[in-house]
Amino acid sequence: YYNMSDFYISEDIKGKVTALLIESEWTQEPNVNLSVLELEAWDKYRQKLRDFPEEIYQEELATGQCAENPIWPKKPEV
Repeated sequence: YYNMSDFYISEDIKGKVTALLIESEWTQEPNVNLSVLELEAWDKYRQKLRDFPEEIYQEELATGQCAENPIWPKKPEV
């Protein structure tokens, strides 16, 4: 049995998620020069980034171990 407070999402992960979302903010501009498929790929990537901390947290709860080297969502090709 694990107490939820035994696990937490590191500030490093939260910080990297925020940085990657900011870095990809340009894809959300109204006149960005991307195809519909490219826009969809970027939207999916950004959603995966937003969901990533919770996924890591759930993985840690399930395994009882801290996620030391999580596999990050892959950025779409530009």
